[in-house]
Amino acid sequence: MTIRDFINNIAHTGVHYKRDLLKALYNSIKEHEIVHASKFEKPAKRSNSKRSCVSRQLLLEVDPESQVEYKCGYIMRKCVYDADGAKTPFGRRGWREWYARLRGLALYLGRDDSDKKRSRYEMFNNAILLHHAFAEPAPDYKKKQYIFRLRTADLGEFLFQTT
Repeated sequence: MTIRDFINNIAHTGVHYKRDLLKALYNSIKEHEIVHASKFEKPAKRSNSKRSCVSRQLLLEVDPESQVEYKCGYIMRKCVYDADGAKTPFGRRGWREWYARLRGLALYLGRDDSDKKRSRYEMFNNAILLHHAFAEPAPDYKKKQYIFRLRTADLGEFLFQTT
């Protein structure tokens, strides 16, 4: 693909970028080729439970008390899909009130705002990793107002209600 083809392909996406930026991006890709992830890993299948364990291990490496706290407050959460991508059972799918703390790249959920009552297990068990997560408004959910959807990297999906 030539630089002209690259710029024309990007121009038809509907987003307008500066021509100099696209040239720099093209040259950077030519110098350092993007390698597909399948070339690094063996094609062996992995279980979803192992993926969840790896994400929990990443969470345990960082002390939540040392992280900067960006926001905190009460929110309502509904779990639609579990971390392995399976639908959440009906017993755990309802709306529940949580006290949320956004620290670093994790959202820690607890029953109340006191840290002294919360154990480390409860803090990590109710944590949602936000690394490579995608949040968007949920206009298709009409039952409540002020709802947004959070899709996590480990295939979990949550609905949150804020005021």
